Amino acid sequence: MARPADFKTIPENQTPPGGELHWLDEPDGAALRTALWPTLPGGTSSTKGTIIIVPGKAEFIEKYFEMVAHYQALGFAVAALDLRGQGLSQREVDHPTKGHIEDFTNFVDDVEFVFNTLIEKKCPAPYFIVAHSMGGNVTLRLLAERNLPIRAAALCAPMTGIGPLALPKFVIRTIAEAARFFGFAKTWAPGGQLYDPFTQPFEHNLVTKDRRRWLVNRKTLRAHRELAQGSATYGWVTEAERSIARLNTTGYYEKIETPLLIAIAGSDRLVNPASQEIAITRLPNVERIRMEEGEHELLMERDAIRQPVVDAIDAFIDRFVA
Repeated sequence: MARPADFKTIPENQTPPGGELHWLDEPDGAALRTALWPTLPGGTSSTKGTIIIVPGKAEFIEKYFEMVAHYQALGFAVAALDLRGQGLSQREVDHPTKGHIEDFTNFVDDVEFVFNTLIEKKCPAPYFIVAHSMGGNVTLRLLAERNLPIRAAALCAPMTGIGPLALPKFVIRTIAEAARFFGFAKTWAPGGQLYDPFTQPFEHNLVTKDRRRWLVNRKTLRAHRELAQGSATYGWVTEAERSIARLNTTGYYEKIETPLLIAIAGSDRLVNPASQEIAITRLPNVERIRMEEGEHELLMERDAIRQPVVDAIDAFIDRFVA
């Protein structure tokens, strides 16, 4: 597997200053691409700590350059990674765009491994997480199941439930589990082969109302097609549902003591805002912000929707810096 040493840029999306790319090999052999901005522009050390960006499904490091620059300007070091099966980290299937994972626990392992191996050694404490969607699911599991010194975390549209759905949830879960059992785990889930991440028009997208940010992302994918991921396999759907079910077991949310901010996209069509509201009632140390007109990718939304979320995250994290 090729391990590029450079960031994948386009003129509209340049690497923030001071970025370093690192390749790490998980104990199970998975190659993970990680980016660090361990110092501030100019090489000075951060006195505020480190923001760790945990991405959602199909996302990659370069998609978060705008947020990296934002946190640098606030005085934070930043870390971000391509989760396995995404970006340039090791893919789970021999297909250029299938979204597949063997076990969602592998994502949790990835973040823990990168933190222990690299982030904690090169970036200053305290440590904060900003996560999106699937990354929110992974972060909740990380906080509940692992012992990392994360002082606080902000979760944007966390994947606490999938939907709204065309079929009842139990039907989708049953179909996906059956497909996996009979050896079709790496087959597209229904309709998956129809989605092309390179040609979808803005008008058909389900994640943002911001044409400019959406176009920057699409131009990046067209220039660097190896970053792209498309729809999910039956295996991914099965593992997503299993991970969501894990969150919803009795006592699971209740044991997460890390301070959390959950940002809810009221117009989300990929994850279920109602499931986030339920999670909020069970989490012992949580705050919320809800943007009714927000689509799924709140940090990539138009400014009228995005900025209140960014401001809320900034104010939330700043309370835990000292």
